[in-house]
Amino acid sequence: MEFPRFWFKATGAVALDRPRALEAWGWSSTSEAEARTVAEGRLRRAVAAAESAGRMPEHGEYYPRVPLREPVLALVSEARTGVEAVITRNRYGAEVLNTDRLFIADIDVPGWEEVPEETARQAPTGTSAGVGAGGPRRGLLGRLFAEPEPARPEITEGAAVEYIRGFAARRPEYGVRIYRTRAGLRVILTGVRETADTEAAQGLLTELGADPRYSALARGHASYRARLTPKPWRAGWHALPVSGRGRFWEGGEDDPTWLAAYRERTAQFAVCRLLEVIGHGGSATEGEVIAFHDSATRVGSPDPLA
Repeated sequence: MEFPRFWFKATGAVALDRPRALEAWGWSSTSEAEARTVAEGRLRRAVAAAESAGRMPEHGEYYPRVPLREPVLALVSEARTGVEAVITRNRYGAEVLNTDRLFIADIDVPGWEEVPEETARQAPTGTSAGVGAGGPRRGLLGRLFAEPEPARPEITEGAAVEYIRGFAARRPEYGVRIYRTRAGLRVILTGVRETADTEAAQGLLTELGADPRYSALARGHASYRARLTPKPWRAGWHALPVSGRGRFWEGGEDDPTWLAAYRERTAQFAVCRLLEVIGHGGSATEGEVIAFHDSATRVGSPDPLA
């Protein structure tokens, strides 16, 4: 899990049929000067590789994986074990918990984003309910029912929770916490000793039916993630503007007008609601991160989810 505090973007050109612009980011946990050195070195290698190949690189072709370019807002620390979690602000402005100490899976359920929460919860459950509406099945919940998809997805909250209960019954070594989100479920497991980039952790994510994009991000950055604050557009606000000044962010604490409006508009929303706890509570470290997560996401609030 790596979230550098300093970033620098180096820009240059590669001589092909005509000069083509090329850029590379560098990062550092120590200083902007070190970030600049890293960026310039990566740019030189990218230019040399492009000139050798005689073409511009495909996205990511000449660049190994880089850390997430998200501003660090806070650290969740414990005296005995050090940093337990890093709080960042994501691309559209929400606060995100990043941790390698607690297993977290986000599970999207097709149709829940588009229909009222009460409808998803109370719709009749039946073995003929479908999981998609003409698009690809998403995650393992796409295999909940064997029947062909109907015109509209009808996975109910009861059916989705029952699926996770089945996982808990098969895996009694883990504690299981089931949360409802606006567009699906969030599952927290205690007792997992694997970081998110391991095959074992990826297998658990697949078994739970996690969103494949979430699983890929978790693997790439060796970190489990959980959004702590609402998506701005669900509260009638726009996403955080992206800077064109060579910095990645023109927001967060640097944009007090946007941030004040975001906090005001999202104050009457929660992010998730705790539905059920199965099994053991986990270690003290896991408990610390869970307590922070539950407080930040307002799991006990009756407010609508966003």
